[in-house]
Amino acid sequence: MALLLEKRGLQFNCKMRHITTAIVLTLSLVDAFGQEMTKEQQNLVFDFIDCVKTRQKEKLISKISFPFNREYPIPLIKSEKEFLERYSELFDDSLTKMITNSLPSRDWSAVG
Repeated sequence: MALLLEKRGLQFNCKMRHITTAIVLTLSLVDAFGQEMTKEQQNLVFDFIDCVKTRQKEKLISKISFPFNREYPIPLIKSEKEFLERYSELFDDSLTKMITNSLPSRDWSAVG
């Protein structure tokens, strides 16, 4: 299950778009085609936001399947160890700030 992060009106560079698409697994920031989330889905998003905010890398790992295949220019993340090593590349300050300042009820919607 893949989560997509895409903030309406915000342009990501190609690398950030691929990273974001890869990391966030079943939900999407609100867009014109988004669906309302159930309470359970909102709780999953709150949990994800909290993991990013508090840098709970191990907990994030439990939500990701490896190998974590990325499109160019992001190389494949082969293992949990590699995810930990590349965490700051995947969750840079800009993405972390965007995620931690988001609200599930306002900024996220279910997709798929």
